[in-house]
Amino acid sequence: MDNQNQPLDADMDPAGENPQELIITENIRQYWTESRKWGLFFAVLGFIYLGFLLLSVLGISSMGNGGIFAGVFMLLIAGGLIFVPVWLIFQFSQNLKKGLETESIEALGLSFTSLRRLYQFAGILMIVILAFYAIMFLFMLTFMAGRGGM
Repeated sequence: MDNQNQPLDADMDPAGENPQELIITENIRQYWTESRKWGLFFAVLGFIYLGFLLLSVLGISSMGNGGIFAGVFMLLIAGGLIFVPVWLIFQFSQNLKKGLETESIEALGLSFTSLRRLYQFAGILMIVILAFYAIMFLFMLTFMAGRGGM
């Protein structure tokens, strides 16, 4: 009896090729190489920005107790929000370079995993920001209604 849980084309191999084989055309290689270079460019800029952020945090922290609190807050929030996407872009670029040089499907997979995580991070961050704006809008409406401004 046939296994009914298989996809319809599971036994078909029309070109006689391995279905797990990835074919990278010259156009794809060119586009991925250009994307890798731009990714590395943005990652380097992000790391430089993080260095300036660290220097400014050190300057703010030397201003006393309030400066220490502000510096730590700035380092945790801004640094975390900047470091994660910069690191993911860097990983995307490095793994894509390795995958293209060695034609490794595993390295290409890791590269696009980093890109997927970058998009997930950006999406979640956008949801959090929009929720924050919605809460602030509701707070503003409540405040204005309480003051009789509406």
